[in-house]
Amino acid sequence: MEETPQERKLFHELFEITILIKAVYGVLEILLGIVILFFSRHLITYLLLHLVQGELGEDPENWLAKQIVHFSSQITSSSELFVGIYFFAGGAIKTIYISGLLLGRAWAYPAAIVCMALFAIYELYRITQTHSIVLMIFTALDILTILLVWHEYRNKYIKP
Repeated sequence: MEETPQERKLFHELFEITILIKAVYGVLEILLGIVILFFSRHLITYLLLHLVQGELGEDPENWLAKQIVHFSSQITSSSELFVGIYFFAGGAIKTIYISGLLLGRAWAYPAAIVCMALFAIYELYRITQTHSIVLMIFTALDILTILLVWHEYRNKYIKP
């Protein structure tokens, strides 16, 4: 079934919005990686707990605040280096292929698909270990983004 021009425009707009969100997320990952690598985990834990303290006082069942508290309690010295490098490297890789996508470079589309697929595979593995709802949501969004990148690539570079 052939796409209508309206459908093609809608998919292109979804692609652009998703890529812009990924760009912001990539920069945030780089910043988070730097914070984790260069600041004490005790300071990070203190800041995270201070951030959600007021919210938990108002609503002790706040899901996001409880997730932040849980995350902060899981930071150990052995995981600190891995997590810092993971966020920094993941954000840097994401920023590179997102920049290529935003500039319309042909190489960026397959690179983005491969990188996101590898991260999604790792995320699926982590889901089996942690059963994290947040990670499930991010993985689903990554898979959606892969599909949107493929769709955009197919429409731009693979003519039927």
